[in-house]
Amino acid sequence: TSIGKQSGNWRGEIGYNFENKDYNPNDMGILFSNNEQAIYGFVGYRLLKPKGIFNNYRVNMFYDVNFLHTPGTYVGANASLSFSADTKKRFSFGGNLNYSTERKDFFEPRQGTTSGLYFNRPERFNVNHWGSPDYRKKLAVDYNWYYTFFKNNPREGYGFRISPRYRFTNQFSVNYSFRYSKTNNGQGYVTKIDEDDVAKNSSYASIQDDIIFGQRDWTTYNNSLTGKYTFSTKSAISLSFRHNWSKVPYQNQFYSLDENNGALIKNNYQGNHNKNFNSWNLDLNYQWQFAPGSQLIAFYRNSIRPDSDFSPADISFSENLDNLLNEEMQHTFSLRLVYFIDYNNLKNIF
Repeated sequence: TSIGKQSGNWRGEIGYNFENKDYNPNDMGILFSNNEQAIYGFVGYRLLKPKGIFNNYRVNMFYDVNFLHTPGTYVGANASLSFSADTKKRFSFGGNLNYSTERKDFFEPRQGTTSGLYFNRPERFNVNHWGSPDYRKKLAVDYNWYYTFFKNNPREGYGFRISPRYRFTNQFSVNYSFRYSKTNNGQGYVTKIDEDDVAKNSSYASIQDDIIFGQRDWTTYNNSLTGKYTFSTKSAISLSFRHNWSKVPYQNQFYSLDENNGALIKNNYQGNHNKNFNSWNLDLNYQWQFAPGSQLIAFYRNSIRPDSDFSPADISFSENLDNLLNEEMQHTFSLRLVYFIDYNNLKNIF
């Protein structure tokens, strides 16, 4: 439910939304949580006619206050200030300043949002910037970067993306993208100690039924390369490659979640929960429109997707790539024919 003004230079909106505890977050797309409610407000100014060096620009401010829907517990608040613009030379750029208060995270303990258990997340500050040049030029380089830090907490996050594209001719172009992100000292759920864990290791008796958190470093590398050659207005071939690598090595010290205040308490738990995730895809696609509404599509895919423990998480990029290429590859080939039959022409035959 909301009310606002969306026309003119000045715009604004205030509203309220919620998902109750019984709402299936995947009924209408991907949502990662339910049992939430928020009151939000937005105000912004935009340039509707070119002025100075700008074709247009937008300045927006946003604020929201969040609660559990049941039983209505206050969770935290967020605020952001954003700016984006397009210049007369077709350069687009922008940035954001984001702030989150200390927050009660009822989802991270994995015990249900009505259990009353939460993880106390610290204040968060984030700054980011992006830019995109004129695509009419043969060479264009998109970019963005961000930095996030937390008050009185060792966690920090930063990353960037750079994506050069080159148009050799009007028929042939290539686009490469590299994305890097790093989160240091991130805290998150690991497991819950049960009777079986105590039976295997009696030293865990003092932490039986405790919810265990770990502190980890999360690094992601994403490489992608796409190319397309257009033979004519009716046929084209494209090649796309993507490799995503995320490694999550845990530090040696683990923690128990304090069920009274959401803080973390050091304990004697030890376990290997390191993750090494890889996704490799190489796709070749040919498409020919041989008649109106009718297509012939030939597709080939080479893919590698090993288990997350196939290789250690504390290795270099080159070592991971060597191990990945030794894994089994899957090859997929498909041929699809789509033929459009016009009923008006077909009925005349009979």
